[in-house]
Amino acid sequence: MAHWDLAAVLVALAALLFTDTGGKVILSILRLRKWIWPDHARCELLSWNDIPDGRLHDCSGYCYHWSVHSRRQDCWESTLSLIFNRAWVLRSHRPKFAKKPEQLAFGRRFLRTDVETVLAFILSTVGERKSSEWDTSRLRFGGTAVSFEECHGVLVLHLRGNFRTERVNLTKHEVQMMLQGYPPFYREVVTLKHGPYVPHPIRDERDIERGGWIIAAGFSDNTLPLALYTLPNQAEDSNDSYIYRQNAIPFRNAVKRVLAVLTDIILVKFPEDQVRDVIKAVDHMVVNGTGSGVPIFSRSSGVPGGSFHQLTGQQCALAMKIFNDFRPLTMEQENQLRPVLSQVLNAAFRGSYDVIQYLKDTGRQLVLPKLLKDYRHDPIYLRDCEYDDK
Repeated sequence: MAHWDLAAVLVALAALLFTDTGGKVILSILRLRKWIWPDHARCELLSWNDIPDGRLHDCSGYCYHWSVHSRRQDCWESTLSLIFNRAWVLRSHRPKFAKKPEQLAFGRRFLRTDVETVLAFILSTVGERKSSEWDTSRLRFGGTAVSFEECHGVLVLHLRGNFRTERVNLTKHEVQMMLQGYPPFYREVVTLKHGPYVPHPIRDERDIERGGWIIAAGFSDNTLPLALYTLPNQAEDSNDSYIYRQNAIPFRNAVKRVLAVLTDIILVKFPEDQVRDVIKAVDHMVVNGTGSGVPIFSRSSGVPGGSFHQLTGQQCALAMKIFNDFRPLTMEQENQLRPVLSQVLNAAFRGSYDVIQYLKDTGRQLVLPKLLKDYRHDPIYLRDCEYDDK
């Protein structure tokens, strides 16, 4: 009899849920729950806009870049907090909170962020060269992995990855520009080993397919390109494009621009064997998509007489401008270029070589999965792994 009485009570309660009164009771309970446990009704906030300008990471004092990702609450403190530590310190002084969506578990903690911050995390943690084990469609790049799923109209992610020491000088502006299609060699300034530095020659997206940044790459020995690049306005590189060396067409077009400037601008004013030799070398790279087997020169020796150690910043800027503008040389430019012609030719050769080899052996296009594209301008939520299966 007792079982029948209990069953009757349960049926009555179930029926109540489908009445106006029952719905009001449930809403009242939910509101009361949020009032009793307010921390469970909100989540902390760290967005791309919260990250200050300048370096993403501050290495002043004791700094460590690697940690074991353990199954724990707030595990983003071992990923985002290490990488964007400048922003994290500011956040700790002035924490920001956002209302937690109803779709997310009330008793679990989440961090509200955005796709831009997650992409910056990927660029800061991924390895130095592409691997056959990388799965770009699932955002898995060796030790760097982003898992994601949609939960009733809310995108939830989990991050794994360690900051790469080689990225310690990356700035917010540099990452933002590379996410907009700037080449992975891009840095705000071009710095030579012996000290001179000048602003990078890319001024807007039109310069991506021009030759100035190729010359910049040739001048700079200390710029290690990121292993991932983005092409927001281009179709996704197919597997065949890597095999046949036709990936990253805008970057390859920049090397073609170098060849065109050498042939149509430089050779006209300086019809010398050294210029013709560099033209042959760059033409070989453009046609074959590789620096291997380049005639005459090698990457280690470069163009004879092409040492950069006496170049001034003004001379570097002139060379990058010539390869950006693709205009006949003025008399003044011709006179300025003549004493440093070998160095400029060396930069054209080395920059073309480094970019072509990068596209062949090192780089891979970062393509956003459809879910992340759909949420590109919406809030997304990081979960921790406290309750993940072991």
